[in-house]
Amino acid sequence: MTEPPSGTGGRTLVSREPWWKLPPAQGQNPMACEWGYLIVYSDGSVAFDDLTRPTDEEIANRKGCR
Repeated sequence: MTEPPSGTGGRTLVSREPWWKLPPAQGQNPMACEWGYLIVYSDGSVAFDDLTRPTDEEIANRKGCR
């Protein structure tokens, strides 16, 4: 994702963080959730990529867990 897709008006990728599709239910192991990537662009728009699951290491080291 080094170049913005065609038709994006020149927006650039700001961050791509592991994120759950839905928060875990009370008592649910977060690793059992459906995971993807929350993508933030320079124009403030966001997208969710649920086609690729982050690795367990990426999930464990995500910013929300530090």
